[in-house]
Amino acid sequence: MLKRKSIPSLAPRVSWVMAVFNGERFLRAALDSVSAQTFRDFECIVVDDGSTDTTGEIVRAYCAGDPRIRCVRQQHLGLVKALNLGCHVASGQYIARLDADDVAKPHRLAAQVAFMDSNPNVALSGGHTECIDSTGSIKFVMKWPGYSEGLTDLQLLDCHIAHTTVMFRRDLLLNSGGYRAEYLHAEDYDLFLRLNDRFQIDNVPVILSQYRLHEDQVSTMHATQQVLSGIGARLATRARRAGRLEPTWANGIVSWNELLSLGISKSRLERIVHEYLNDTDYAAGWRWRNKSFCQIV
Repeated sequence: MLKRKSIPSLAPRVSWVMAVFNGERFLRAALDSVSAQTFRDFECIVVDDGSTDTTGEIVRAYCAGDPRIRCVRQQHLGLVKALNLGCHVASGQYIARLDADDVAKPHRLAAQVAFMDSNPNVALSGGHTECIDSTGSIKFVMKWPGYSEGLTDLQLLDCHIAHTTVMFRRDLLLNSGGYRAEYLHAEDYDLFLRLNDRFQIDNVPVILSQYRLHEDQVSTMHATQQVLSGIGARLATRARRAGRLEPTWANGIVSWNELLSLGISKSRLERIVHEYLNDTDYAAGWRWRNKSFCQIV
């Protein structure tokens, strides 16, 4: 019997997924960093979430100059739907995330693909970040803890993975159900925790991206909801791992009143939100300043 010849896959090894809404201010720097990768076998899916500024024009110009960059446009439905759309359109073995206001280091894909190839038990990896301001000046460096340093346990306290550095195994990401809108502004944290229920996660000990701190970012504009959603994600994780049903959120997202109804004390919630909202001194290391892995420049 003749053996059927295997047909080589035309799919790239890596699919960048970038979601953007009115991101003209920093988008060019992000896309330049994608094109400048030393690892060349990739595509870049840019999901334009109904932008009303010049974002669309910028992306189309990059698509014309680099056929690996593709634009998918949707009406303005929000980040979660944009990310899920991008992940479903992506065809690579790995999905690499980059926010439209951040910058990937040229060696990022090469370092991360090598790590993922060498660690088949790892479902997702992140990496170290340089935290920069709106002008690109480095303020501090986050050398995030890895699996051997207790990352699994640390994730139950706060998110210790920078979303803008993450690389997923595409099949595991899609099988997990992707990003969930109930955990608005902490949808990445919820996804990381769910993957960590069944698989190992890790941080590569290399600076992979520059994370831009500015007044228009999610963690500044939507800080309170990010805190509430993060608490909800941890409660859901503890329920799953104890064999119980996850909490359900009557209004479609984690809310203050529902957290109170689940037994979180009002004083504790007020304290956590107050500390988060009042710790915005980026130059001093933000809320991470007292952590050993935060290094002030």
